Amino acid sequence: MMLVGITAAPGIVLLGSCIELSGSNKILDWLGQISYPIYCVHYPIMHVYNWVTGQPGQPLSIPLAVAEFVTALVLSQLLLLMYDTPIRRILREHVDRRFRPAPA
Repeated sequence: MMLVGITAAPGIVLLGSCIELSGSNKILDWLGQISYPIYCVHYPIMHVYNWVTGQPGQPLSIPLAVAEFVTALVLSQLLLLMYDTPIRRILREHVDRRFRPAPA
């Protein structure tokens, strides 16, 4: 199974890089922006929901799965707005200031 992932992932990236999109899709842009925050919060959220239900390793009911999904989206958006975006702005300003050409 791991071999499938190792060989399929580069192929998916290659296919995605060959596709040309016209215009902008706001939903896809937003999902791209919160993809890393989702990655950061999904695992702790899974553990909290497993602890709350008292059934680790068992499939969640549909309402709990929806609640877990919505929680991940909300926390990811908050993480993006309150941490990721400000840190990126600070780092960008620092890099711009550091590598700005000296006045002649």
